[in-house]
Amino acid sequence: MDHPDFPPAIWFACIAWVVTVGTVSALVRWRRGKPIRPRVPADALFAQRDASARFASKCLLVWITPDQLCVVPKFPFTLGFLPDIYGLEHAIALGRIQDVGLRESLMGSNVIVRYDGGAKRLGLRLNNPHAFFAVLRDRGVRAG
Repeated sequence: MDHPDFPPAIWFACIAWVVTVGTVSALVRWRRGKPIRPRVPADALFAQRDASARFASKCLLVWITPDQLCVVPKFPFTLGFLPDIYGLEHAIALGRIQDVGLRESLMGSNVIVRYDGGAKRLGLRLNNPHAFFAVLRDRGVRAG
């Protein structure tokens, strides 16, 4: 359905823009050593594949390994520089975590991770926050 005021070249330009931004962001991630299609590692003690946070609804992978807490967006949300723009990617050594707590809000229960001496905070919505707390407590983190 052609419209006289909307030239077909605009469609080409829009598609070219999306492909270019996606390709460039994938190359930048690759050069930085970050995965384009992240996967939960085999040594994960806790994992959730549909976590939420600010600006991200059910599109985050969250896992705890023996030495760190990781939060990364799932593919295709790793593209378009979205993790950099919205601060969706975190790898926090467990030793840097000051405490982890639960805060109730209208949107449900939110896990609040305070780290780097309490100077930084990360809020997550998890399906099973108590399992998350239990794993962190087992690793010596004040949680719950």
